[in-house]
Amino acid sequence: DYNGRANVSETSKACLPWSSTQVTAALKYRVSETTFRNTLSGHNHCRNIAGSDTLPWCFVQDGTSIVKEACDIPSCSVRESRIASERSAGEVTCGPNLFACELNECIPSAWVCDGQPDCKNGYDELNCTGGLAQFQQHKTSRLIEHDKEKWLHTSAANCATRCLEASDFICRSFSHYGKDQICLLSDSNIGLSGKLVANQPEWEYYERISHSIDCSDKFRCGNGKCINQNSTCNGRNDCGDRSDEKNCSAANLGYEIRLGGSNVSHEGRIEIKILGEWGYVCDDQFDLRDAEVVCRELGFSLGAAEIRPHSAFVPLNTSKTLFLVDDLQCRGNETSIRECDFGGWGVHDCGNEEVVGVVCKIPGKVCANNFWQCERSNECIPNNFLCDNIPDCEDGSDEDVTRCKQPVAVRLVGAKGGRSLTTVEGRVEIRRFGIWGTICDDDFEEAEATVVCHSLGYKGQAQSRKEAAYGAGQGIIWLDGVHCAGNESSV
Repeated sequence: DYNGRANVSETSKACLPWSSTQVTAALKYRVSETTFRNTLSGHNHCRNIAGSDTLPWCFVQDGTSIVKEACDIPSCSVRESRIASERSAGEVTCGPNLFACELNECIPSAWVCDGQPDCKNGYDELNCTGGLAQFQQHKTSRLIEHDKEKWLHTSAANCATRCLEASDFICRSFSHYGKDQICLLSDSNIGLSGKLVANQPEWEYYERISHSIDCSDKFRCGNGKCINQNSTCNGRNDCGDRSDEKNCSAANLGYEIRLGGSNVSHEGRIEIKILGEWGYVCDDQFDLRDAEVVCRELGFSLGAAEIRPHSAFVPLNTSKTLFLVDDLQCRGNETSIRECDFGGWGVHDCGNEEVVGVVCKIPGKVCANNFWQCERSNECIPNNFLCDNIPDCEDGSDEDVTRCKQPVAVRLVGAKGGRSLTTVEGRVEIRRFGIWGTICDDDFEEAEATVVCHSLGYKGQAQSRKEAAYGAGQGIIWLDGVHCAGNESSV
């Protein structure tokens, strides 16, 4: 009886565990509890469990049911009976289709170099190159992402044979894990995929020489993949490692980048020029890392402050919006978006409303409206970046604990040309994160004014006065579009 560890059927299906519910139900009344416990429990190896079983077998999944399938293991009875008969006859000369292990031992030639020693002295598995001569070996390497078949308990020589004899697909290579004798057949190779991974202990990669890619008239990528020459410098990562885009200078592409649609230099829609034509960047998947690269490429060393998607800076010609970049994916450390991944110059699925813009950080003593000046690094960041648990200023002043924990306060100022003497009227100002700012008068009516007055301790109804009745506010506009019912304790 077979007691090995093979667990794959002759059709390459994985054997089901003998202890699984479906298998135990199928075996009911067929084997005794003692036999099951001693020979089948706790594994899924092939076995011949009844006297009538000439070959080891196992149950495999076939759709929603299970079926019995033989395992691809030579019959022990055939092998042993032949060897025994030849030994009893003394010294013999092996006949046709037999292999001589030694003077008194012969085995079928088909058992030679099958990955399993059949001769007592192991001669049948020595110097087994066989089909391996048709493959180029790469040690401590394996090809990933293109496995088509997996064979267990298979030597490298037998794996080569499996590859050469594969009929369901074109086997171009295989990877072999020597420690556990695992064979992975692949329909790809280095030249097609560039997916060879080095420094893989116990693994060896074998590429079928007759199916290797001739790169003589192609571009060879850094990872070994071969692509057509006209696939270089198209903006698309055809190699997978961007080596096809590394030597594409801005001059060769006629590449330029600028911001447009704004009256200030540090913000606007992103405009790209390639081969003489200007176009835009789509906002699909565009995030702050992409914006950082854009701003630094434009000379704003402090990086990006904000992304403005959805055509916030209206394109010049909305009837013909030319997108040159879509699905931009930068890591954030590139010096130009030409080094980032995207679908290729001019490849997109974007509409007029998807032009993306950016606001770049700028140094200066005066920040634009709705921007806050960092205390020591001389940067301007959007107000909504304050106290958001993410340091945006180089000096970290936007996340100062003392500032961020200060309570919100309200006051009235500006009555009679200065601070209100009676403190019953004035411009509403709010302190948040230690910074005094104002409320926009959009939708600010009697109910909102009443809530402000009640929060300051004044009773009764209140009136709102708009259009900077108490003088124009300065600094941050903290609130806009405020809506109150009138019974709240604070805005």
